[in-house]
This record gives sequence, structure tokens and C-alpha cells, in this order.
Amino acid sequence: AEGYGLADIESQTPASSTTVYSIGSITKQFTAAAILQLVERKKLSLDDELTKHLPNHPAHDPPVTLRHLLQHTSGMKSFTSLPTYRQLMREDVSHDKIIQRFVDLPFNFDPGERFKYCNSGYYLLGVVVESVSEQPYENYLIDNLFEPLGLEQTYYDRTRRIIPSRARGYRRSKNGFENSPYLSMTQPFAA
Repeated sequence: AEGYGLADIESQTPASSTTVYSIGSITKQFTAAAILQLVERKKLSLDDELTKHLPNHPAHDPPVTLRHLLQHTSGMKSFTSLPTYRQLMREDVSHDKIIQRFVDLPFNFDPGERFKYCNSGYYLLGVVVESVSEQPYENYLIDNLFEPLGLEQTYYDRTRRIIPSRARGYRRSKNGFENSPYLSMTQPFAA
């Protein structure tokens, strides 16, 4: 294992085999694994309607299932594609506040009709993991994935946490690289 490039451009810290990166949407793999573990443990079924596990969530006809959420075929709008998302991404918010952003919006299509990448679905799957396991999503991942698999340098990303060897985030601009804008980790959550 090796690292290439710089983990921190400002301090010229090279990337190494122990550099810890924010994985962004690859978090969805962990969420899917958590849901499938709960299926194996007979705590839920992929064909359960979302409202079975989140009874306060509005029903839809045809119903949205956990399978739809996993496969990006729910038809619901992705809250990260809404025009207000960039303005709000710095805020620390509750599950209810995130869900309120998209819960009443019209669907793009009926559940199961087609595929459209959707962060809202994976956000809801994280809430389902918390509801069914009766523990915070982060704790579920630690207890059921990170520790059993020996993932000693894998963390649930929290901005304030000190994470040894954490790489900084950057983006390209017309003037070269610049620091990525701040994003509250309460926003992407399980997505």
C-alpha cells in the first residue's frame, strides 16, 4: 500500500498508506451493508414499506420499499439536488429538518419505475438503521462493521473529531486548487 500526492497541500504533507480520506458517497456501501445485516438478522425485509419503519413518513401510492431506496428507484427527489442545498450545507441539522426538505415534494416518478440517483433514499435508510437497531448510525457501524472487520483507520466523519492522518479536502478552481467548502456531516449522514 502506498499513498500518492499530498494529504495537505498547505503544509505539504505527503499522502501515505495510512492517510484517512473522507469517502463521501461511498458511505452508501456501509449503509447498504447495515441494511443487509438487519435483513439477515430478520429485523427487516427489503420489501418492507418505508412507513413500516418510519411510521411518521407519508405513505405513497404505490408504496416506497427499502429495496427502492437501496436501488435508487424510489422516485423521490434528492435533497442534495434542491436549489437551496448549497446555501444550507453548513448547518448542523436534525433528521427531521433534513427530511422536511424533501418529504412533501412531488416524486420524479413512481417507485420502481426507473433509476435516479437519490441521496434522500440513503439518508432515510440511515434513519431506518437507527430505528431498527435502536442505536445511532455511527455506533451501529462501529459495532457491526468497523470493529468486527478490523477497520482500525475507518471512522464516521465528524468535522470536530481529531482523526490522525486525515487528508484535507480540495477542489479545482480556475486558479488551481482551493479548500473544499465546509459541509456539516449531519447533512450527508448515511448517504
